[in-house]
Amino acid sequence: MGPEVPEGRTAGFSAKESTRKKVLKPADKRNTVKYLVSELKFSVRQAEQLVDLSPGVYVYQPRKKKEDLISKQLLRIAGLHPEFGFEQMRKILINEGFVTSQKQIYRVYKMLDLKTRRQDFLLQQRLAANPRWKPRRRGLSWVIQDAVAFPKENKGIRIPVLLIYRGAGGEKLAEIPKTRSAETLIQSLESLFGDNGKPYRIRVWWEPSRIVFLALEAWCRANDIKFSKGFLESF
Repeated sequence: MGPEVPEGRTAGFSAKESTRKKVLKPADKRNTVKYLVSELKFSVRQAEQLVDLSPGVYVYQPRKKKEDLISKQLLRIAGLHPEFGFEQMRKILINEGFVTSQKQIYRVYKMLDLKTRRQDFLLQQRLAANPRWKPRRRGLSWVIQDAVAFPKENKGIRIPVLLIYRGAGGEKLAEIPKTRSAETLIQSLESLFGDNGKPYRIRVWWEPSRIVFLALEAWCRANDIKFSKGFLESF
């Protein structure tokens, strides 16, 4: 008789795999040392030797990430001056002696979504000054373009997708699998309305089937959205 297969394992497991030990990370070893010292009354040196942890690693205190400091400063400035944009906030950080790159500040600025927060504040100010004023729909156009995605988990495999941008070359709103179903595409577009609002124009930069094209055109007409078809020039 062969070796018994552990529960939840297939018959193809190797003996080497079954005896392989999981390597603990320094943070896990540090927590183990603290437990041995506080609960089991080990000395620090005995606990370090037991878990194979050097004294320098045990007393090490991880530094706070720089992005955490940047986010705190940006939120502080946004609370004092909600009308300020990215460039004004960046100049304040520089004047306060905060040394970092512009790309890192902008990455945190986008992560905190401070641009939308500023736009909402300015919109409220405008409405408070003039209740009859209505926001313009200018600039709220979406572009749908086909592309090819290369997922990391499946190397060498290409997946056709559709990219939805806010304007030509603007912010990418979504990436959805390329489908021949007009219903699936329309549901994906409607799911973006909650966070981005309804666009006033949708332009497609790919060759959809006639059924998808007509269904998308009818859906845009029913939702008071202008629909047009454009082409990307190739060089």
